[in-house]
Amino acid sequence: MPLGGPFLTPGPLGLRSLCVVGDLGTGRVQPVLGFLGVVFLPGAAGTVQEVFQDACENYYATADLVAPMVLVGERHWTATVPAWPLLKSLSAGRAMEQHVHLVDTVDEAAALISATPGP
Repeated sequence: MPLGGPFLTPGPLGLRSLCVVGDLGTGRVQPVLGFLGVVFLPGAAGTVQEVFQDACENYYATADLVAPMVLVGERHWTATVPAWPLLKSLSAGRAMEQHVHLVDTVDEAAALISATPGP
């Protein structure tokens, strides 16, 4: 899967699907049945918008409809663009709380998403 440029790309895993949001993520892809979640790579305003757009959907979702969110780049999301503390605060006590993750590498994100049970 290419990394870079504006994209929101589906990555089919059988009937399970994953979206990755990268720098300046401006495109939209509709999730398919068995959607596994969204991986957010370090980015700026557009990516932050995507993070909180998904967070808003998850905030009001029932537990069975929460899409896991994985932010890649601990330093980026806690210091450079500190969206992580707000995201964790919003998720506290909600169905989404156990589905919001922060990792340092794409490999960690892949392992986490791979371990997500399918439908």
